[in-house]
Amino acid sequence: MYTCLMACWPMAFMLMPLGNMFARVENAAVMTWVGIAIILTPIRIGVLNFPLNLILIRMSSPSPDVLGTLFGLTQTLGSLGRTLGPAFTSSLFAVSIDHDLLHGNLIWVVMASLGFLAVYLSSRVVNVPAAGHKTRATENP
Repeated sequence: MYTCLMACWPMAFMLMPLGNMFARVENAAVMTWVGIAIILTPIRIGVLNFPLNLILIRMSSPSPDVLGTLFGLTQTLGSLGRTLGPAFTSSLFAVSIDHDLLHGNLIWVVMASLGFLAVYLSSRVVNVPAAGHKTRATENP
């Protein structure tokens, strides 16, 4: 399930130029909203993997004693990504427009490539309970 949800992200990034195309159609407000709905669908589905990330972090913790530290580190790195991400993507978008790289669509190729990398990495996640954690099978023998 985790990999399937991650696969929604590259799909969403590849659909972004389609939204631009719908928005440029004259007198077609309905087409613009259809384009927005098409783009937002995989994004809204892909967002469901965020709780799974926290579950994976909890299960990868070597012991419950360091769980708070891991969650703090996770929040710090997530905040760093949300801080630097917009600067990186908007700069890349501006460069791709200024230099007409892929007709201004280089940003979506880069983002889709990062999405495909995330899908590959998520497919490598193994379903093994971490040491020190009780599973339902071990809680009630």
